[in-house]
Amino acid sequence: MNPRWAGKMRLHSAYVLPFATLLLVGMACSEDTPVALTPDAGLREGSLVKVFNWMPVPIAEDPFMVDDPAIVPCRSLTVGPESLGGVWVYSVQTGECNWHTISQPSALRMEPGDRLQLRVWHFELVADAPATANVHLIIDGEEWAMAKEPIPSTGRMIVIDMPVTRVVPAGVDVVFHLDNHGINSWHLVDLILNPTDEQGIDSGFANLDGGISP
Repeated sequence: MNPRWAGKMRLHSAYVLPFATLLLVGMACSEDTPVALTPDAGLREGSLVKVFNWMPVPIAEDPFMVDDPAIVPCRSLTVGPESLGGVWVYSVQTGECNWHTISQPSALRMEPGDRLQLRVWHFELVADAPATANVHLIIDGEEWAMAKEPIPSTGRMIVIDMPVTRVVPAGVDVVFHLDNHGINSWHLVDLILNPTDEQGIDSGFANLDGGISP
C-alpha cells in the first residue's frame, strides 16, 4: 500500500453477499460535464460523483499500488465515459491493461440516515486461468466497499446498498479502483445517494447479458 495512505484507511462496514464477497459502504455517477462543487451543499440525493469528472490517480499516489511487475496501468484509450444501455457510465477495457485507479471530489454532503448505492456492471469475465477481479471504493480515507469477483463468471451487475453512519461533507476524495485478469469489460454505473424508485438497480441494463446481484 502507498505510504501516503498507510494508517489512514479505515474499513467503514463489512457485509458478505452471495456470489461475491463485499465489504461495504458506497459511491455514484452522471452524464454531466465537470462542475464546480459547493462544500457542504444542501442537496441530499442524487449522484455523489460525476462520470466526466473522474481523473486517474498517479501511480505514486495510488493507495492500492504494490510492487508487482505484472501490474499494467490502464491508459486513456482504454478507459473513460461511455453510453451503455442508454446510461452514461465510466468504462474500463482491460485488453491491454489490468489496473486502474481514479478519483474525484464528492458532490454531495452525506449524513447518518442517508443511503448510498454503488452499481458496477461487467460483461462475461474470462481469463487464461481462473482468477479474481477486485473492486474497491474509498471515501474520505475510508474503504467503503470491496468486491471480489471470480473469473470466469457471467456478466452481471454488482449492487452494493448501504447506510451512511457519519457526516461526510461534500468535496472529500472519492477513489475507485479495479484490478482484473484477462480481456474484460467493466463499467462503473453510478454511486447514488438516497436513490429513488426511478433509479432502479436494473434501469438501462435489462437487455444486457447477465443478471442483478442479490
